[in-house]
Amino acid sequence: MRTFSIVLLLIIAIEHLFIAFLEMTATPQKQAKAFGVDEEFLKQADARISMANQGIYNAMLAVIIILGQWIFTGINTVYANLLFSSFVCVVVFFGGLTVNKKIYFVQMLPGLVALIISCLGLYM
Repeated sequence: MRTFSIVLLLIIAIEHLFIAFLEMTATPQKQAKAFGVDEEFLKQADARISMANQGIYNAMLAVIIILGQWIFTGINTVYANLLFSSFVCVVVFFGGLTVNKKIYFVQMLPGLVALIISCLGLYM
């Protein structure tokens, strides 16, 4: 179970790095298509800055998930994975409420599965 939890969290981290890359470097056209946001809105300077800022948060979430797999050992890895998957679920829940409902499927589902599997890791 722990191995599956770690693999799933690393996949989630890679997904967040990809999202961060889109938020920080993609054109407004690509961002509009990827995130379901109005392209004209994304062409505004303030929106570009906001997207880049959001990208930093996604990148840092991914980095901490990745580093956590090597920093923590034993049962502490399970606790860290619980914390990280909880972070993902909270962030995605808010994103789904405020941006696009498809986020629930693309990001929340893997986060919830990782959270459940991490919980099971406490008992195995």
